[in-house]
Amino acid sequence: MRPAQGRPWLTDANASVAGAYGIDGSRSLSAWLDAPGLRRDWRFLALVRSERLLRTPYFGPHDEDRRTDSLAKQYGDIYYRYALLRSTLFATLQHRVTGPIWLHFAAQARHYRTSALRQTTLYGSDITAGRIADTLRHNGVELRLGALLDTRDDWIQPSHGLYLEAIGAQGWLLHDPGGKTQYQRWLVSGREYIQLPSGTTIIALRQRVAMAWDTLPFSLAWEQLTSWLPEDGVVGTRFIRLHRAGTRLASNEAIGSVDVRHQLLVVGDDPRPIRLWGLLFADAGLLWEPSTHPWSQKALWTIGAGFRLQPNRITLAGLDIGITDIGFNLSAVSYFAF
Repeated sequence: MRPAQGRPWLTDANASVAGAYGIDGSRSLSAWLDAPGLRRDWRFLALVRSERLLRTPYFGPHDEDRRTDSLAKQYGDIYYRYALLRSTLFATLQHRVTGPIWLHFAAQARHYRTSALRQTTLYGSDITAGRIADTLRHNGVELRLGALLDTRDDWIQPSHGLYLEAIGAQGWLLHDPGGKTQYQRWLVSGREYIQLPSGTTIIALRQRVAMAWDTLPFSLAWEQLTSWLPEDGVVGTRFIRLHRAGTRLASNEAIGSVDVRHQLLVVGDDPRPIRLWGLLFADAGLLWEPSTHPWSQKALWTIGAGFRLQPNRITLAGLDIGITDIGFNLSAVSYFAF
């Protein structure tokens, strides 16, 4: 069976419940229904999540502060962190209009509660200085509308095709005891997959530009605009790889990536072979605020290599290792970055 026009190979539907507990005390509980292929010409995602995050990045209430190495050396990376309690309701609906063109609709409702850590932090210093309140609570609602072009031949590991996104978002922040703030942001991105004549090597390219009309609140600047599952942070395993999550933050971003993915080994026959992939990759990105120039902060970059074990159509596990603008790092992952 081949996929319908405009619909790559994908799982019909998957309902999951997952919990996580980090060594720093962070924890989360999630339940979601991921249904990209349950009905022809429709994709649906629903997510409920509660998170207690103790290492959320903070660089001032308007992201105007710069990381100071002397303070990070004295207090550690914890100096630029705060605690965030976040509850999420999220839903995405995509409908194929014609051929590979899809309309994208999404809605997100979140409750935020921020507080200082017990250690010495910039967030705690800002509370003492009166720049922010002791505890910030607000509810956020965001609506998204966009268009997608999807000619990929696979949902998890495409070998050829395009995935282009153009998404706009309108959001509202409802602050206690009743203030209201609006924000707008948008995303344009592309992913291209090229299979070399050997059939075992794939060149994967990514370009992404996400911008806001004005400086976003620090909790929102950490949240990435996506067309499927929610993601946090511009650095980490999904975006600019092999950087410690939370070391950079900004309202605007521009990212470019290239992967060379080679199939090293295949055990078994279709439709359920076990595959081993090797990859070389490079990422580069810029972060900036709407009131500043894109080159106002140092560029981020990564060069590395890794592998992925793919025991079935929808499961990947592996390791990335390499160097970045801040040094050497490695990361265990359960997907390709894009």
